[in-house]
Amino acid sequence: MQLRRDGIFPACVVRRIDRVSGIKGLVAEVALLAHQSGYNEHAIISTKDGRCFIVEGGTEGMSFPDEIPSKLLLHTHPSPATGPSDADRAMLGLIGQERSWLYEAGKPRTRTLAAHRDVLPLTRFRRS
Repeated sequence: MQLRRDGIFPACVVRRIDRVSGIKGLVAEVALLAHQSGYNEHAIISTKDGRCFIVEGGTEGMSFPDEIPSKLLLHTHPSPATGPSDADRAMLGLIGQERSWLYEAGKPRTRTLAAHRDVLPLTRFRRS
């Protein structure tokens, strides 16, 4: 894991996800990684060939200079929670994705992020 200064940094692979044992475990892992890094943004993405990765950016976001992900499954935001950013919505629009998960530090639940709507609180995990 790299220590990064404030800012937006190119996405750096933390690890490849080979098997998914449950979304709650992945959310907990990504939340812990974000906390340990000083709240760099982390995300779970998938690529066009179906591989999934946990990636890390900077405290203000991440960029994808080499390959734009085919899906943004989840990403983190630091505390204080700010809700989805314009850049979050733009990314979803760019990849043609309607929804994604947003984990905000200090919030008791993960939220869905809709490309063109406000954030909707969830009481449990559900498939989109």
